[in-house]
Amino acid sequence: MSEKSITIGRRERKRLETRQQILTAAASLFATRGYENTSIDDIAGLADIARGTIFYNFESKESIVFQLRVEAWGQFAAAALEKHQSGLKAIDCISHMILHCVKWCEDNPELAKVFFIPKGPLPEALIPLILIQGAQEEGSLRADLDAEWLGHLFTFLILHGQGLSTSGTFGELGSEPHINKWTQSLLAGIAP
Repeated sequence: MSEKSITIGRRERKRLETRQQILTAAASLFATRGYENTSIDDIAGLADIARGTIFYNFESKESIVFQLRVEAWGQFAAAALEKHQSGLKAIDCISHMILHCVKWCEDNPELAKVFFIPKGPLPEALIPLILIQGAQEEGSLRADLDAEWLGHLFTFLILHGQGLSTSGTFGELGSEPHINKWTQSLLAGIAP
C-alpha cells in the first residue's frame, strides 16, 4: 500500500477543515441567535467563507444541523468508551452517557432545540454496542437480551429525556434526578 493511500490528501484535508469551520460557526450562531434567526449568509460570514462554499459542503441549513447532531452523539459515545477503557464498568459508562446526553440539552437549550427539529434522521442506537456487550459480559445486563435491542431501549430513554429537557419539563431540579431514577428503574428491569 502506498503512503499516498494511507495519508489524507491536502485537498481532502482542506475540505474537512472548511466543513468544520461551517459547523463551528453554525453551532455558535444557533446557540446564540437560535435556528430560525440564523441564515446561511450569517454562517458564511462567521466562518469567513463564501455562501456557495456552504452549499458545496452541505445541502441545506437542516443538513448542517443533522451533522452537528451526529457529531455531538459521536462525542458522547467516544467519552463513554474512553471511560470504559480507563476501567469504569460498562454499565456505569452507559448510565453516565445517558445522563450526559440529556444534561447537554439542559446546558445548551438553544442548540438543543435545533437538534429536535422534527426532520431528518435519528440514530438507531446511541450507546456503543461494545458497552452494552461489556455490561452483559460483566453480568450487569441480562445476556439473554439482544444487545442491539437494548441499544434501542437506551436510545429511547436518551431521546425522551432530551426532548423533555428541551421543553423545560424538568423545572428547577433539572434533569439529573429524573434521568438517574429512570435509568436505575430501566436497569433494574433488565439486570440479571
